[in-house]
Amino acid sequence: TIKKEVRETIKATYQVAEESAEYNLEENETVEEAIARLTDEMIKALAARGGVTGLNFAKDFINDKADVSYVDDIVKHALHIIEVGGIDVLAFGTDFDGIERNTEVDNASQMQVFYQKFKDAGLSDNDIEKIFYKNFLRVFEKVCG
Repeated sequence: TIKKEVRETIKATYQVAEESAEYNLEENETVEEAIARLTDEMIKALAARGGVTGLNFAKDFINDKADVSYVDDIVKHALHIIEVGGIDVLAFGTDFDGIERNTEVDNASQMQVFYQKFKDAGLSDNDIEKIFYKNFLRVFEKVCG
């Protein structure tokens, strides 16, 4: 299941980062809710090792209280990851091929909407390119040669 895969990925991230991090559940939060996203500590550990996280568009990862993953919520989520881990830790990982299509942007032909949203948020063209492909490509080339 995806929850199991997320748990395994988080464990692997900690092992690679050679750091330990403590996460305390928020009031009324379940373990399942906690593992459905990366914590700030996990983002920092990933960034410290030059890693990258793909920004998944599934509503359960972006805003599980909404019926749809809205562009503004996805951008807000992205900006938080950048604030915590820096621009080099984030890449689009839309998961269009594996999520329910209850997203405001539901295929790659609509991705240009993010360009203007990120520009409005103050990101440079180079930073936006990092999110769109450069960060993933950097890690892919490092791992795969």
